[in-house]
Amino acid sequence: MKLTKNKIKEMIFEVLTEENVMDKKIKYKDKDGNSKEATVGGILKQGENHPAYKDAKAMTSKGGSEKEKKGSTNINIDADPFSGDVGGPAHPNVPKDKPKRPKAMDDLDWDNEIEPDELENWIVDNQKKIPPSSMRAINGWMDDYEEYWSEQEYDHASAVQYKMKRELERYMRESKNESIKESKIKRFTVKEVHRWMKTLEENRYRKIVNADARRVAWLVNNNLSEDYESMPKTMRKKWSKAQYGRERYLATEFLKSKKSEQKLRESIREIIKEHLNEVKKQNAIDVARKVVKTKQYDKANGLDLTTANFIVQVYDSQKKNPAVQKKLAKMSVVQLSKVIGKLLR
Repeated sequence: MKLTKNKIKEMIFEVLTEENVMDKKIKYKDKDGNSKEATVGGILKQGENHPAYKDAKAMTSKGGSEKEKKGSTNINIDADPFSGDVGGPAHPNVPKDKPKRPKAMDDLDWDNEIEPDELENWIVDNQKKIPPSSMRAINGWMDDYEEYWSEQEYDHASAVQYKMKRELERYMRESKNESIKESKIKRFTVKEVHRWMKTLEENRYRKIVNADARRVAWLVNNNLSEDYESMPKTMRKKWSKAQYGRERYLATEFLKSKKSEQKLRESIREIIKEHLNEVKKQNAIDVARKVVKTKQYDKANGLDLTTANFIVQVYDSQKKNPAVQKKLAKMSVVQLSKVIGKLLR
């Protein structure tokens, strides 16, 4: 399949715009009337006594705060959504099952803060029970978790811990030999197949017959089945001994193109994550000095000459306070730029 620039841009945009509600921030006032800010995950972790608990709960159920949506009404959400009779009219006394937590997870207290070293050791001990797709996500979250702990941003750390907990509850295996529950095979629409067939060289000057696209879509969604009797009558060819060789070939090529597209999507995701991690690990002071020296805007970090010059001046002015310099050096370029930006306003 030929990938256009617009298609690749769309794939990159999808990766960059992936967002979790638990990372969103809520502004609230404490008991003394002071304005504060915390993440949704951190607020939910502290329980119903938190002043912004209702807003955080509403965001997890609606995907946004109540204030952001016009005409929204307050809805009382049960603290335990799994409690009560939810079996329906036919089975009124059958309660809905809670997601079963793997026994290996009982080694840690997931409802309270876990120290990074303890959590990392547990992940290493149980990595064979975690599927590879989940393990990649867990490793990325673990890096974020350690960084938030080192910067004492415990609200962010608790949100990351909550994500890991949910991921492990869903996909972690009880034992090494236990098979992973395979997700349902993705079904492709006739429209998707028709769009792909348009990209083929043989169809550049030829109108694609919709029946061909329907047959190819049926073969794709039925694992290239040779049981043509199960094919809908409207799709079958009039000749009873037809082998559908061309359609089978197109179905095979369509699946190959989708696999290559998925690999490209994953590689783009990995490249972006690596780049973001590198940006986070960069020493902001070194980057600022480089911008001042070259007098050029740093595109990777979004650092301009004015901000960079101010960062260097602030850092150098604290030579008598090594503790302050150490804190400044630990901050990422993005964090330090935000602080300096506020001072320059």
